Amino acid sequence: MRLLREAKANKWDNIARTDREIRVLRANVARLRVLVDDPLAPPVRAARERAELHRIERIITEHEAQRRKRRGRE
Repeated sequence: MRLLREAKANKWDNIARTDREIRVLRANVARLRVLVDDPLAPPVRAARERAELHRIERIITEHEAQRRKRRGRE
């Protein structure tokens, strides 16, 4: 049972993202920054968009780190 829980917790660790997917995520980051910086946005919406922004930024950062790591091996 413990192994199953650990597998579920780590199921997204091996997602490979293409450069095209990362470009789409970067476009989403730009859109979300505008929403998060909007002083008239309701607080709940701003918090939700900020959480999504941070999630996408982590994905991009991890993708870039993996690319640098792979280039170092070549």
